[in-house]
Amino acid sequence: MPIFEYRCVRCGHTFEALAKRDDPSPPCALCAGETDKLMSAHKGVVMKGKAEKMTGGTCCERGVVCDQPKRCCEN
Repeated sequence: MPIFEYRCVRCGHTFEALAKRDDPSPPCALCAGETDKLMSAHKGVVMKGKAEKMTGGTCCERGVVCDQPKRCCEN
């Protein structure tokens, strides 16, 4: 089951809960108020390895996408 993030309509408390996609929103753990499911940003997978083997990934631990691996390290 995925983890979803919810925000209480009444008190604004934000929390995460395991739920199926179609499950109703759980009540707030603090005030038992109604909650809304929040849209989450997808966190990508970070792969570490040799720059030669990475296509469109990062190298040199700079946190930027390299179109020419190893050359970005020279700057």
